[in-house]
Amino acid sequence: MRRVLLPWAVIVATVAQSGASDGRYLYTLHCSGCHVRDGSGSVEGRIPALAGTIGHFQKLPEGRRFTLQVPGVMNSGLKDEDVAALMNWVVPHFAGASQEGTFMPYTSDEVGAARRNRPPDIFAARRAVAAKLAKMRGVIIDGY
Repeated sequence: MRRVLLPWAVIVATVAQSGASDGRYLYTLHCSGCHVRDGSGSVEGRIPALAGTIGHFQKLPEGRRFTLQVPGVMNSGLKDEDVAALMNWVVPHFAGASQEGTFMPYTSDEVGAARRNRPPDIFAARRAVAAKLAKMRGVIIDGY
């Protein structure tokens, strides 16, 4: 029995460890339950779509920071470098036409700074970013 279990334990540990910095793996584990595998979110659950919209948030410094301050990121228990890896996969993967120009990857320092300065009302923060995007760029973001 030990001969069978030991190789499986090594395999599981190796996969878990290698996936820690893999954004797709982290998205599947920590985000897809609410944002859904295709990033479409849920209107009923007030879970915003990532697909086709997350690139808009990259257009403003406060929007870029906001994507690191959402409850799922703040409460994930992930290390800053893992959040950076996650977001560096999420944004290019889901942004589509909402992304302008070249995506600037997140750093673990940027993640840490955003996490230390969480807004008191995340919905108000999202509305403020959405209003600024609408005013400055004509981008309409669904309100939640």
